[in-house]
Parts: sequence; C-alpha cells; structure tokens
Amino acid sequence: MRVYIYARRSKAKKSRDGQPAEDEALSLAAQLRACRGGCAKRGWEVARELVEDDKSARYENPTKRVLFQQMMTGVEAGEAEVVIVHKLDRFSRNLRLTLQSLDRLARHNVGLVSVVENLDYSTPQGRLSLHIFGALAEFYSQNLGQEVRKVKSERKERGLYNGLLPFGAMRGEDGLPAPDLRLQANSRSNHEGLVHALEICAKGASDKEVAEVLNAGGWRTTGNRGHNPWRKDSVRRVLINRFYVGDLPDGQGGWVPGAHPALVDPDLFARAREARKRNLTGARQSSVNGHSHTYSLTGLLRCAKCGGAIRIQTMHDSVRTVCYGRMQGLGCDQRGVLLSVYEEQIGEWMAGLELPEGALEVELRRLQAEARAVGDVGEERRRLEARLARIKELYSWGDLDRPEYLAERDSVQRRLLALQPEQKQRRDLLKLAEFVRHAAMVWAAADPAQRNRLLT
Repeated sequence: MRVYIYARRSKAKKSRDGQPAEDEALSLAAQLRACRGGCAKRGWEVARELVEDDKSARYENPTKRVLFQQMMTGVEAGEAEVVIVHKLDRFSRNLRLTLQSLDRLARHNVGLVSVVENLDYSTPQGRLSLHIFGALAEFYSQNLGQEVRKVKSERKERGLYNGLLPFGAMRGEDGLPAPDLRLQANSRSNHEGLVHALEICAKGASDKEVAEVLNAGGWRTTGNRGHNPWRKDSVRRVLINRFYVGDLPDGQGGWVPGAHPALVDPDLFARAREARKRNLTGARQSSVNGHSHTYSLTGLLRCAKCGGAIRIQTMHDSVRTVCYGRMQGLGCDQRGVLLSVYEEQIGEWMAGLELPEGALEVELRRLQAEARAVGDVGEERRRLEARLARIKELYSWGDLDRPEYLAERDSVQRRLLALQPEQKQRRDLLKLAEFVRHAAMVWAAADPAQRNRLLT
C-alpha cells in the first residue's frame, strides 16, 4: 500500500535562552520515526511525508493547514491508500473537522492509522468503522443545524439580531447593535460611510454611483467575504436594509421591530428609499422608450491614476470617458478620452488574436486523457458534485475564506468539465476556436450593447 505520513506540531517550545526546546514525545522527528516504523512493520510504501510546524489543529481555520489540505486532496485523487499519524490529535483535535475528514477518507476507501493509539482503519473492518464515522458526521451536522435554528428562532422572538452585523454596525457594550465608530484605514468610521451613502442616495445618486463614491472615499465592505471594493449589488443590500432603523427580517420577506435602536436617522433612510424608487422607475421607463444607453465599455473601465470607476458620457455629440473621481473633485487629474480611441485599440488587439497550430487537438486530447483516468465517470461526477456542496457548506460555516473557497470551487468545476462527453467537448472547443479566428470581424459588426456583452 502507498501511504501518506502526516506529522504536525502546534507551536515550537522555547527554552529560557530562547532556543527551541523539543518535547521528545511530540517532536516532529519523533513523530516521523514512529510513522516510518509503522510503515516498515507492515511493508507499506511511503508515497509522501507531510510535515506541518506551528499549526494548530483545534482553533485555527483548517484551510490554513496547507499540507493537510494537500494530503486530503491527494488521497481523493488516488495517490495513497492509507494516512498514518503518530497520534490521532496530530490529525485533528476539532470534532467536526475530524468527522468530516474521516467521512472524506471513507468515501475514497482510504484508511487511517494512529501509531500510539494502535488504531488501524486500513483493514476492511477499519474501513467499515470509517463509514460509521461518516454517518455520525452527517448526524452531527444535521443535529447542529437544528440546534442553531432553534437558537436563532429564540433570538428572533426576543427581537435580537442573528448573523453578522451589516456595514456600519458593531456589537455594543450591552450586546445590542450600535454604530461602528471605529476609525478605518481611511481615518473615517464605517458608520460615517453608511450615513454618507444614504445622503448621496437621497440626493438622487444611483446604486452604482454610491458604490463609486464609497470606493473613492476608501471604504470597503465588511463581513465574512472580506474587505472588498463596493459594487452596486453590495450597495443595494445596504440601502434597503431596514435593520438600520431598528427592524429585523421576519423570515417571510417582511420586517418586525427589533430590540436595538435605530442606527441612522429614519427620515434620511426614508428619503434615500424614495429616491431609489424614483431612479428605478425612471430607468425602467427609459428602457421601455428605447433610450437606455449601454456603450461598449460601460462598467468595464478603471482609472489608471486613482483606480476609481470611469464613466462614459455624451458631450457635444461625442462619447467620452470621464474619471468619476475627477468629476467628484477627489484630486484625480485624469483627462477624458474619446470612447472611439479605446474601441479602435480593442479592435486591433482582437485582429491580432491567433490560435496556435494544433492547439485544438492538444486541448481535446488533454480533456480525453483526464476523462479516461477517472474510470467510472458517473461516480466521479457525483463525487465532485458532492465536493462542491461540502466546500459551500464549509464556506458558510466560516471554515473557508472567500479566496480559498473560490480556488477550490474553480478547481472542482474544471475537473467536472473534463467529464463532459467527447462530442460536446469537441463542439465547445470548435465554437471557441471559431470565435478566436473571427473576433475582430465580430467586434466590427456588433452594436454597442453587443460589444459590451462580448467584452464582459
């Protein structure tokens, strides 16, 4: 059998003179000696040794244990039939992670061996135990979900907020939401940014324009998806959230009074809401009358000097690009340029696109090789789809941050793509090749809205 040896140390101890003071029982060298001895005793081949230093297995986000993630991905890819550890707590000390990981091993018929505890899940009986642990993991997850829903329901009955607090709010000393007055990197508070967004919205600014102002002012989003630039969709969630005037969602699309006080002036919130309604009504009417203006580069340009959004405007019968930061007097001196200048450059770039000789067949052979290596395509597709569901659940629990989730999701989706029938793969690749060959011609013939969709 091919074996992965996994060793981990939480934190290197220091002696009085500041030098590392190894605990011989838990040192990485001792762990590796014990694991190698266990492999030699059973006649197993060591496929890889994964050694992680200064990594917690209980409180730290498991995705930060890079080698642990590589190990789990490797066994799922069939690179080893057994994982061996010195002690089970080297593998994981978090119950939920342990059960989830054992479930993943069981799904791929991979055994787990612990040298100290003399646990051997590499035998048929051991693998049966892993499947039982997998069932326990599913029960644990479902039961945990029921308990969480019960707690959330009780909090809602008491008028208390569930989940992450939105932008501009923080937990107050009494436990209730309060204005977030902590200074950010732009030396201004998020609550100040919230009020500023409502004020300019009340004056008629669109969601997109509010996002541009917040970005230019140095504010960023909050929450478990990180501190990201604002977009019109994230601004919309702020501008319609009645949480800021003391309400809570009732779970059925409506709102009920909450226990927390209003965090912004209710009159300002109402004026912003009415201004948004007028904007949306006007936009719909403009679209109905055929006056909607979508240019080739609408929403796709950024200012090279200040990084802000570039707006496209009609000035004296010409269409020009204008930096929104300059329009708002935010210190940018970027000059406007005719939109046709950029469109001509894009046309020249597309005319230079070339498909390398034989690239189509090379890519098709690569996809076919991946599909052949899988074996049971149906089973592999089900496994990958289940993997997508699991990483989505880990992301919702906060065990994966956004970049890690997106990287893992994209990797799984690429592997799913390789499982498409050969006929469909060839058809899609031919379609892509035709587009590359005729991109310049398509660009020249397209209207502004079509060009915008093409570039997007």
